[in-house]
Amino acid sequence: MIYWAKFLAVFVLANSAMAADADNMIMFPDPSAAPRTQLPEFGGLPARLLNAGQDGGKVAVIETPSDWSFDFPRQRDYSLELLVISGELSWGREALRRHDYAYLPAGVNAPSLAGNQAATVLVFFDPPRETDASEGNVVHSSGKNWRVGSVATRDTGKTLNLEVMDLLHVEETGQRTWLLRAGTDLDVPWERHSTVEEGYLLSGEYRLVECLSQGQVASNYVAGGYFYRPAGIIHSGPESGALTDVLWLLRSPSRLDVTFIPDCDVH
Repeated sequence: MIYWAKFLAVFVLANSAMAADADNMIMFPDPSAAPRTQLPEFGGLPARLLNAGQDGGKVAVIETPSDWSFDFPRQRDYSLELLVISGELSWGREALRRHDYAYLPAGVNAPSLAGNQAATVLVFFDPPRETDASEGNVVHSSGKNWRVGSVATRDTGKTLNLEVMDLLHVEETGQRTWLLRAGTDLDVPWERHSTVEEGYLLSGEYRLVECLSQGQVASNYVAGGYFYRPAGIIHSGPESGALTDVLWLLRSPSRLDVTFIPDCDVH
């Protein structure tokens, strides 16, 4: 059985490499601060560990070498989501290239992984859920259409420079993984969600403000930056926004509702 290591973090102020506090917020705006480790779930490959212990899951960025192959165990106590950041992997008979995605529930036999070239891969390991899909899924993002961020349009009354692409969506619970791209005119008011949200910045630079018990914490995320935000934490606001065109991968374990808040009030 996989042991989900307890994740330890020390709170440091704005623009720090990493920040966490009593709200259980995890932030790695600068990916170079993430601890280096070897990932047993991928045969001991080197990885940057972004999260382990929150909700019983694990998040890591793995570097796969060239001329590499790996077979997952037939019995796994985790589901897997995978996104290729750079390079190329063979997922069974399918080639996964830059920003291609694969999902594998715990009860489904895994295809073999292999690579003729080095690759950088973002992986999420999660404990099984009763609502997990009954089969795996692959999304080739280059062949899939983007759509305008409808929630933002509906709730703000204007069309934002914001587009989304769903990679995984479980209708019964709202569990979702998606890509979001936005320009520098993105303007999001203070908001909060009733579920966990986590994000990985694939490209660009983004300034994000969190309303934590210590006060406002502002961080500039660069490519490779990651956050895990528990439910109920107010974030965004007038000081947040894309400093360049950005591309995020975002996840939530249930339906991501949005409540707009007039200010950063943590009391």
